[in-house]
Amino acid sequence: MTAGTSSRLPSLAIIIPCYNNAETLAEALDSALAQDYPDFEVHICDNGSTDGSREIIESYSSPLLKPALHRDTVPRTDNWNRAYTAGANADYLVTLHADDRLAPGALRAIGRAAMRNPALIHGRFRQITYKGDPIPGHRFGWSYSNSGEAFRELLLLDLLFEHVHQV
Repeated sequence: MTAGTSSRLPSLAIIIPCYNNAETLAEALDSALAQDYPDFEVHICDNGSTDGSREIIESYSSPLLKPALHRDTVPRTDNWNRAYTAGANADYLVTLHADDRLAPGALRAIGRAAMRNPALIHGRFRQITYKGDPIPGHRFGWSYSNSGEAFRELLLLDLLFEHVHQV
């Protein structure tokens, strides 16, 4: 896409690569499927999980969810590539880690920003507990905790950074 503006909302594909994320997967899927955007799908690519992730994915019946449940385990980047390939028909891909969740309205904000045809849209995040409480001292920076105590929530509502590709 080139710089400029579009008059239609773009199609979006939420991409969720997954491997042994049973502890957080349902919340990630729920946040993705709860988005109020007119044209999106959720592509989840399970990389041969053995912790019950596959069963969690199979418990969903939403027509928006497009699961790819692989029995083999491939290197992480290969699984990400499988997930991105599955959503390749969308105008924009939205990456959601299986231990993250999208803020309500995130796809609306992404869609509005995408109407200006940027090459990349990047949002900010905050770390929260599983109960949704902010973790003190963890505000925007790029240090994460992968301890299981923290959950990242993508705050894409009015905090978007756009990187416009200029030709």
